[in-house]
Amino acid sequence: MAKRVTRGGRKGATYRVEWDDRGQRERFEKLLARNAEKAGQFLVGRVKQTLSKGQVVYRTSGARGGRRRLRSAERASPGAPPRVLTGRLRQSVDFKVVRRPNVVAVMIGAFTKYARRLELGYPRGHAAHPYLRPTIERSKKGLVRVFTKTDRARKRKAG
Repeated sequence: MAKRVTRGGRKGATYRVEWDDRGQRERFEKLLARNAEKAGQFLVGRVKQTLSKGQVVYRTSGARGGRRRLRSAERASPGAPPRVLTGRLRQSVDFKVVRRPNVVAVMIGAFTKYARRLELGYPRGHAAHPYLRPTIERSKKGLVRVFTKTDRARKRKAG
C-alpha cells in the first residue's frame, strides 16, 4: 500500500506516491514471473504453429552407397516461414525466463545449427525465411493480454 502521499509543485498539480511494501512487491514479482512463463509458452505455441506447414517429401536413392536423404518437392518462397521436412527446427523452439533486479524477460529461440541462418538468411544470397520475428509481431496483442493477466482474472475465469 501507499505509505506516503506528498503534494508537490507550486501550483499543487502533482502528487508523489511512494510505495514501500516488501510483501506486495514480492507478490507482484511472483505474479510477473508466472505471467512471463505463460507468455513464453504462448509464444512457443505460436512459433510452432507457424513452423507446421508441411510439404511433399521424397527420399533420394543414395547414389554409390551414399546416405539417403529427404528432399522437398516444393520449397518455401523467399520471406515465407520454412516448411517442415524433419520437424527438428520446430522441436527445438523453446523459451527461458530471465529474472534480474526490476526486469523479467522472456527469451525465445530455436536451438539448431541452421535456425539463425533460416531466420536471417544465408550470406551467399540465399533468401531468409523468418519465422520468429513475424510471429512475435503478429502475437503482440495476445502477448500483452497474457503478460498483464492478474490473479483475480484467473480466479473469475476458473470459478
